[in-house]
Amino acid sequence: MPKITQSFSSAAASPGAASDDDDDAGSWTGPMSQTDNRTPAGKRRRSGLPCAARPVAPIRPTKTIHDRVYGAVSTPGLLVAAMDTAEFQRLDRIQQLGGSSFVFPSATHTRKEHSIGTSHLAGLVVRHLREAQPSLNIDDADVLCVQLAALLHDCGHGPYSHMWETVCQTWHGRDFPGHEDMSLRLVAVIAKKIPIAAYLGRTSAAAAQKDVAFVQACIEGYPDAKPWDEARLGRPESKRFLLDIVSNSRSGIDVDKLDYLMRDSVSTLGTAASSFDPRRLFAACRVVRPGPRAPGQIAFEEKVALDINRIFKLRSEMHQMVYQHRVGTVAEAMVTDILLAAEDSEMRVFAQSEDGEYQS
Repeated sequence: MPKITQSFSSAAASPGAASDDDDDAGSWTGPMSQTDNRTPAGKRRRSGLPCAARPVAPIRPTKTIHDRVYGAVSTPGLLVAAMDTAEFQRLDRIQQLGGSSFVFPSATHTRKEHSIGTSHLAGLVVRHLREAQPSLNIDDADVLCVQLAALLHDCGHGPYSHMWETVCQTWHGRDFPGHEDMSLRLVAVIAKKIPIAAYLGRTSAAAAQKDVAFVQACIEGYPDAKPWDEARLGRPESKRFLLDIVSNSRSGIDVDKLDYLMRDSVSTLGTAASSFDPRRLFAACRVVRPGPRAPGQIAFEEKVALDINRIFKLRSEMHQMVYQHRVGTVAEAMVTDILLAAEDSEMRVFAQSEDGEYQS
């Protein structure tokens, strides 16, 4: 199967060349961006290559991205704008499975393609629920916010993914924020760089800020015991079920888990390891209320019980054969030791903080 690639605007193609983006053909004349250019503009300037890129357009059109698992994936303009930010593009250099590539040479897929795949699955779920149950009152803004949360849920990961958290917590203590907390912070940063209000049809910055809070809640999860804050999230409690699509602590079945199980198994054990169809699973899901005062929950029809069993079986197999592989664990421990030893040396890595200062 082909690796994930980006579709290119007709503005970058030769005259008469076909484009797989119908929105681009003959109609889109706006500036190009990371999702249009084969080589990022900064790299083209440094290398002396001709650069056709201009400032990123305020509103991006829908793009088609080719994914190794799902094939052609339609990506809304809001997500394209978020993908154009440096905070998201860095995921293209972070491998999904850390040290597992030392055991499985094909395990070189990145957090970027996992995020795009997770966003695609989130869109399938929420659009199905909107069509199957109109009484849920799911609107376009809900769909985009859930997809944006799925796209950005892992943007807080550092080098070597989960291994980096071990390094940072060794340096700074167990209270050092994990990738989930970092993702919430970066969502706020990305939200300031893209016109979210314009994409969601909001008339005020305050309304758009509620959408940002809702996106963060979708990533973080929202326990049933936690009182619903409609003033902050901008939605009634009847839409609490939307927060279970990206991160579901109740059943453990969410689009994050479904994508990484399929993607990781395909990249390490081969296509035969992916033994369930997410579309069949989504077609059998509904929002139900277990009690008159209980919040709505996403449930599945009994006919997909075997598919759900396959999901948890695959998860168990992946932990045994890939995630906790002895050699992969040893490789990550060696890399961790190297980074910890570097802390005692004169080598320093500097990064620019949100306030513009450089820190090591």
